[in-house]
Amino acid sequence: MAFRKGEQATIRVDDREVEIKPDAIRLPARAKPPFRIVTHAESFQIVDSTGMGVAYIYFANSAGGMSRTDRMSRADAKRLAVMIALMPELLAEK
Repeated sequence: MAFRKGEQATIRVDDREVEIKPDAIRLPARAKPPFRIVTHAESFQIVDSTGMGVAYIYFANSAGGMSRTDRMSRADAKRLAVMIALMPELLAEK
């Protein structure tokens, strides 16, 4: 999946559609691709090639936990983590 200038994509998060506009995305200046995903008990951490944390996406392990904590499901959190981890590649191709 590559973006051209002015294009956008839509992903589903928690049964909602979220638009991604690559022109508006700026990676942290110190983040060094490639990014990878590290799985923790209740979160996914995106780290760069130096091991610096770029983002954390928290999820609930159960439906009851989702309603109590306002966290997304594990599957939705994983989809979002993958999209964030792919951002350097997607932005480099535009």
